[in-house]
Amino acid sequence: AARWQSRLRGVETSRRRAARVQAHMTAAITSADVVVVGSGAAGGAVAYACAHKGLRVVVVEKGPEYKRSDYTHDELAICRRNFFLPYMADEPRTFREHAVHPAGKSNFAWISCCVGGGTVHWSGFSYRFAAADFAGWPIDFATLLPHYERAEALLGVTRALKVHPFAARFAERLRALGQATEQSPRAILTDATPTRGACNYCDFCGSYGCETGAKGSSQEALLLSARATGRCEVVSRAVVTEIVKGEAGRASGVRVVRDNGERSEIRAGVVVVAASAIESARLLTLKAATEDAA
Repeated sequence: AARWQSRLRGVETSRRRAARVQAHMTAAITSADVVVVGSGAAGGAVAYACAHKGLRVVVVEKGPEYKRSDYTHDELAICRRNFFLPYMADEPRTFREHAVHPAGKSNFAWISCCVGGGTVHWSGFSYRFAAADFAGWPIDFATLLPHYERAEALLGVTRALKVHPFAARFAERLRALGQATEQSPRAILTDATPTRGACNYCDFCGSYGCETGAKGSSQEALLLSARATGRCEVVSRAVVTEIVKGEAGRASGVRVVRDNGERSEIRAGVVVVAASAIESARLLTLKAATEDAA
């Protein structure tokens, strides 16, 4: 029990350290060209593209911002506590598979609550659609190929990771049976870059953050570069409670509540809701429900 309490304190200490990362962030951010709700795969990509095009971007993230040193291999602290997901007692959530089924408490709706979102504990597998998958689509594989290549270069997708001995033997037997094999593409660097380290083959990719920055998470591959432009700021530990409407009913900003209770409004010409499928739908539905009630 004492060890568990120590690990719990370790999680909270990590979060306090992460809070200091945001100490330079001012509560006076009141406007931007683009405000992005959520910092995961979609939010990070939008922030990266807009910042590199010269737009001022503010990314609002509900969860904390962790450092590489916070990503340990402690299963209890990382996977069984509130490192990536809030405790059910702190933020009760319910889930049901169908409208006729009773709802039960579940964390199923969450992907991750931290800067980088679910890409932080993603395993890095990065598959393309095959040409045959585009049957019936208005575009084909050739149209999408340059975009695949650009995204893979940005994330650091490779097929050159060291192969597990069992996988190598398995592939050898398949080839003997006439079956073609290839290594799965993964967004994990094999060589260090000026801003990210190389894979150290720790075997803790899925469900854990990357302590070297090798994994192509939104935090490492997208937001790091976006912030380096000087035109992107990330506000962590802040919940968007409402999308504000301006003239002609168009979104004109968001209302935000930080974890210290401070409330503010960020005005923007464009509002991007990228808080995963369920949280995005909840925020948009919440706005509609509020208007209906009024």
